[in-house]
Amino acid sequence: MLSAGTAESGLKAARTSKPGLIILDIMLPGIDGLEFLRLLRRESRTPVILLSAKRSETDRILGLKLGADDYVVKPFSHGELMARVEARLRPPEAPGDARPASIGGMTIDAERHEVLV
Repeated sequence: MLSAGTAESGLKAARTSKPGLIILDIMLPGIDGLEFLRLLRRESRTPVILLSAKRSETDRILGLKLGADDYVVKPFSHGELMARVEARLRPPEAPGDARPASIGGMTIDAERHEVLV
């Protein structure tokens, strides 16, 4: 586990160590967390969970539109944060595991790229 006290040092660490996940506080000294996220997204798809005391819907939407994978509002519990980290690190579903979905009179088979009515 690595930690950084500024966006600049965090970007350097992200570039050199290639982390599997970044937990990012928006209120960083100097370059804030949102600018960090903008810069990071130019070169990396590393999952990012934003932490913030900013709780308005507008702030959450902005963070997610800038490329955050999740947004957690302070105060939060350790358990909630760990559950969100585990969800982001969970391996994606294997292609063969997807089952056709039935909606109304349609069946959607994403694996075969078919919609049956």
